Amino acid sequence: MYRPFLPKRRVAQLIEDMKGNKAVSIHMRIGEMAGGICKEFGIRVCLSCMEEDKKMYGESYIHRIHQVPGNQICNKHSEVLKKIILPKYLGKNQLVDFSVCEIEQKNFIVNDNNFEYFKNLSQDISKIFEDTLYTMNFEDIFKKYKVMLMKKGFASIGGIIKWDIVEKSVSYTHLTLPTKA
Repeated sequence: MYRPFLPKRRVAQLIEDMKGNKAVSIHMRIGEMAGGICKEFGIRVCLSCMEEDKKMYGESYIHRIHQVPGNQICNKHSEVLKKIILPKYLGKNQLVDFSVCEIEQKNFIVNDNNFEYFKNLSQDISKIFEDTLYTMNFEDIFKKYKVMLMKKGFASIGGIIKWDIVEKSVSYTHLTLPTKA
């Protein structure tokens, strides 16, 4: 998922980290430690995917596309993903039969106002996953964003981002997220 958005050298380092037991290094190299967004979502599943998996394979499995931070909709079934409630005393590296786990039915993020936004996001994530030839690369994406920022007045001709202007123009009103009660 992160490959197109990282420099080639860092991707090579990540692959080496994955061959060993360096999970902390992996998270730091993709910048996940710094951001910390979407940490509380847990393991997410699509009930229709689980049903299909059981019919086809005799059991369901975790779909990696459902675990992408921020993804809340199954791109295949257009269903809101549900969180699996894992047993409290689960040992490290212990196998779990999801058919006996409780599934949280309520989703506190997706609602009627923002469903299409999350559906489109899910489709975008799917396109990134399907890009098996890795035709996108960090340098190309970086250049395109710089040009777009310059056209919108958010960056100088030299490519320096004008953060004060960006900050003033950011609007989150397109996402109607629930407030804490």
